[in-house]
Amino acid sequence: MSTKNRATVEIFAKHKQNLFLLFIGVCDMMTMLRKRLRKWRKASDKPCGNVCFVTQQTDALCIENTHERSVGVMERLFSGIYGIVLTPFKENGEVDLPLLKEQVSRAAANDHLAGLVVNGSTGEFSRLSFEENVSLMRTVKEANAGRKQLIFGATAGDSFTAARYIKEICDLGADGILLAPPYYFALSEDELFAYYEEALKVNTKNIPVIGYNIPQCTNAISVSLFKRLLENEMVKGFKNSWNNMADITEEIILRDSTRPDVAMFTGLDGCLCGTLGLGGDGVFSAISYLLPDVMYYIYEKYNDGSREEALACQGELIKLINIINQFTFPYGYRLLAEATGYPLGVGREAIPAQLKEKSAEAVEQMRQMAVKLHKIVS
Repeated sequence: MSTKNRATVEIFAKHKQNLFLLFIGVCDMMTMLRKRLRKWRKASDKPCGNVCFVTQQTDALCIENTHERSVGVMERLFSGIYGIVLTPFKENGEVDLPLLKEQVSRAAANDHLAGLVVNGSTGEFSRLSFEENVSLMRTVKEANAGRKQLIFGATAGDSFTAARYIKEICDLGADGILLAPPYYFALSEDELFAYYEEALKVNTKNIPVIGYNIPQCTNAISVSLFKRLLENEMVKGFKNSWNNMADITEEIILRDSTRPDVAMFTGLDGCLCGTLGLGGDGVFSAISYLLPDVMYYIYEKYNDGSREEALACQGELIKLINIINQFTFPYGYRLLAEATGYPLGVGREAIPAQLKEKSAEAVEQMRQMAVKLHKIVS
């Protein structure tokens, strides 16, 4: 390491606590300003000028005339805690649809979940065939019985297959489509943009689309590509499962200035407070599916201004996440599912004998952490 780089690291190490406190302070200030803005919007929820369009949730978008800039913010379609549905398997490796239906019905009964996400990364869609993923969507829709928002994943290795999923989703009906970039082959930004353009051509029902950045598994969505995606009116949300807070900050600023109707989510449970502080709208995660009360507690406490309580709970949650991260993704979440009463069976990946021994100990640790977290939020 060069002398210059070493000095930079030493300075950061010396001041990292102050930098963290500064970041939280800025997030707090932004939260306070947003609350004041919401109060102002509620107080001024009336026609202004010539035309006033009102959404289903009575938020007003007021326009003085067709040539002047609109004021107010359209209501976002998505916000809160969304659970990534996990996929149970039988001993022979087949998807256990009856068990899936039972588990989804249980999750849908929880008042704290805003919605369920099918064919997400932790749901292991990439290990299933096209037909199996479609059967997951059908089964979850039946088990949900209209209780929660349903978001179906259409991510694929190419635009042709993504379009096939979107056609199926249009036939089934859903509240949203989650679409990450293609995986395996490295693509340019123009190619990634073309993937979204081509796949969304078949979205004949104009189902709201949620973009999805998970660069550890797929091609990355850069800030510049995010900006281009905002030009598509079908895009109503964005999930970021990466911890680059600089990019996330820039994207939320872009959202606020160009597409305030787009909801912004984190896919990392440990980043929920930071994302909310920057103006984000919630979280999509497997932990939300397995421990919805805990995630809702953090979400609600932070939004109510009880920042210390939210951060304290998230700090304990990170201890659980650290146990999960001792294992490869998504195997650690399969263990958490077992610890929280959502057994998923053997799975399709081969597990070494020594890892199975370690897994049994980790499941017990996770179970104890879950009990501790439930005590905090109860």
